[in-house]
This record gives sequence, structure tokens and C-alpha cells, in this order.
Amino acid sequence: MTLECGRVYVIPSSVTKPPKDKICLCVCDTRAWFFFVNTKASRIAGGSVLVTALECSALNYDSHLDLSGVVAFQPRELAQGQARDMLADGAIRRVIAALQSGVRTLPKAHADRAIGTLTAALKTP
Repeated sequence: MTLECGRVYVIPSSVTKPPKDKICLCVCDTRAWFFFVNTKASRIAGGSVLVTALECSALNYDSHLDLSGVVAFQPRELAQGQARDMLADGAIRRVIAALQSGVRTLPKAHADRAIGTLTAALKTP
């Protein structure tokens, strides 16, 4: 599967307990880095951004994008993943702003890469 930064994917994840399909946002196509989507902000140790169901058709309800750390999937997991739509520009801009403000658990190098790739993914500069 070819990855695209700013696109939402549904990927079977072996890092969750129990393993399950996870909705996630690609933030680095070359390293296969993603931010997970969670239904509750209370499950997120670092920072998060609210994403509404109107901003992403893969969501059935408003959810929280977990910015506390990137997740890299195994090639076999990526091969089983499904690409969904691009995240709306407004949500991408909120993610970029949150990353620029600093997320205490996310290494600066990861934040900087995500800021760069997500900025390039915006439909309108």
C-alpha cells in the first residue's frame, strides 16, 4: 500500500491489547508513522486534538487524535490496511498548531517531521 501523509487509514494493529483495527493518521509516509485515533481523550497520556466526524468520513463520532507518540506499523499490517479520505484541512491545521506548541511525550524530531509532512498535505496553504 502506498502511504500519503494527511490521509486516514484503518490498519490492523498488533500493538493494541487486544489486537484490533485502528483508525490512524499518516504523518510520515517514508517511515510509516501514524498517530492513533481514540474515542476518549482520557486514554491519551500526552497531547491530543479533537477531530469531528464531519472532518473525516472514517469516523462515526467525534474522536481524539493521539499526539503523544508515533506508531510504526509492520509491513504485514500495512499490507492489510485500508486507505480512507484525507483529513480535513481545518483538523490538519489544529494538529500542526498543537505540535508547534509542543507535546511533552513526543520527541521534537518526530514533531518536526509531522509538522513538515502535514503542512505539505494541506490543500490550501
